[in-house]
Amino acid sequence: MIREDGNTSEIPAQTALEQENFKLRMERDAFKAQYEQQAKKMQAQMDAMNTLKLAVEHKDLVIANAFELVRLMKAELYGKSSEKSKFFEAACSNLFDEAELTDLMDSMDGEPESEEPDDRPGEDAAEDVADEKKPRKAHKKQELTRLPADTPVIDVDHTDEVEVPIDVHTGKSMVQVGVRTELKIGRQQQTVIYRHLFPVFSPEEDYEADREYDETNRVVAYPGQQRVLKGAMISNEVLAQIVSSKYLDHMPLNRQEQYFARMGLSISRQNMKNWIYMAAPRCGPLIELLKTSLLGCDLINMDETPHRVLTVDGEASDSEHYEIIQVGTSDAYRVVVYSFNVKKNAQVFASLLKDYTGALMVDGHASYRVAVKEHLNGLDCVKLACWAHARRYFMDLIKSNSKANSRGILSLISKLYRIETELRPLVENQQITREEFLDRRVQQTKPVFDKIKKWLDAAQKRVVEGDLLARAVNYTLNRWDELVSYPFVYHATPDNNLAERFTRPFSIGSGNWLFSIPIRVPWFRASCSLWLRMGN
Repeated sequence: MIREDGNTSEIPAQTALEQENFKLRMERDAFKAQYEQQAKKMQAQMDAMNTLKLAVEHKDLVIANAFELVRLMKAELYGKSSEKSKFFEAACSNLFDEAELTDLMDSMDGEPESEEPDDRPGEDAAEDVADEKKPRKAHKKQELTRLPADTPVIDVDHTDEVEVPIDVHTGKSMVQVGVRTELKIGRQQQTVIYRHLFPVFSPEEDYEADREYDETNRVVAYPGQQRVLKGAMISNEVLAQIVSSKYLDHMPLNRQEQYFARMGLSISRQNMKNWIYMAAPRCGPLIELLKTSLLGCDLINMDETPHRVLTVDGEASDSEHYEIIQVGTSDAYRVVVYSFNVKKNAQVFASLLKDYTGALMVDGHASYRVAVKEHLNGLDCVKLACWAHARRYFMDLIKSNSKANSRGILSLISKLYRIETELRPLVENQQITREEFLDRRVQQTKPVFDKIKKWLDAAQKRVVEGDLLARAVNYTLNRWDELVSYPFVYHATPDNNLAERFTRPFSIGSGNWLFSIPIRVPWFRASCSLWLRMGN
């Protein structure tokens, strides 16, 4: 290129500089693009590594949870049962030594063992001698205050059965100066025969009639009170014994047959079964009265247990039915009602709690919540939840993994029971009033509830969905308002164990109910029992 002024020396130098500058910019852009590309690859690799790490951690947690479930299952299937414990073996080995064991326990009463070892030499023999010189403990006063005041007392004089002791100082016979009295509970059972006399009426003596007609015209007059069993050879108290032994003491009819045989009475199982069938309809008004009394209680503990029977309403049944237990508690009495039901749902529960307005203590079954929330069948009550069921999930976690971090929550829950154990006797002994008991229980349980809630909220943030800890925490938090409401109800306790105890008869004797027929025998439809409590 030729400039106008004719100077051409600067043109090549400027062109070379621009080319060099352009080349450097190109290299810079290439290196920059390559760096950004490598940076993107490294970021993608880091993201992939983090994703893989999270996946590995999640799988490790899933595997750990699976191992916990396996350990829990093994503990339930193959864990050491109470029948195999050393304490049970020791108790069974001395099963027939009750008197000796009782005497041993009495001798140990009030003498706690020292936790520190005694290394003082030469004093063991002296202590043994001192123990031998200790006076005999006074005879323990027998507790007979639960017997009725009109219980007959029979005096048994042993004066003529003993030998007069000789005075070791004078060698002469001693003189009786008093009587020592020892009370012993006895029970005299005697079989009697009631000979019922009913008047027989006939026409007047001067009434002329044929002999045959005169014999058939006689009339036997019975009292106006209707008898429980007509034509049966037993009295009402024997019938009451058969029924109570069957349904309260869980003694099968074949064992009762053997029991009566040892007493010299020949009463067959068939007769006892027929008498129960005849007496069951007569208990209908009593059952309705007990149900009415149940709904008038301040607190109802409610639970259910499986109840297998072969037939329902006269038809064969292969499904599992349920026995629903209701325990009502008031100031004057406690009533227990058993109801046989084909299903357990909100409608069934509401039908057994018609127009109930008290407090209801139940387990974690969702149907109870639906029945209370939707006010089915006029139900308008305060629902309480059971701390024993919430505690059970944390105990399962401990059983599956002894290193699980849930002992703190168990310790806090135990404080609720300790508060209940300390305050309840004060009311029963009339040391505090009912209002003071409620105020103290609310004040003492509130700090414990706050600590439990704080622990659960912190644990919920770190748990993994699906493991045992998440299940325990979610179960407790979902029922939190119901769990913390029991201190405001006087008769309520932290758990629903009262209903659980009355569930035990049907759970233990489930095989005995297999051949029951609920439709024919109303006794199985609603079997009730009543306990009266005076005062508190």
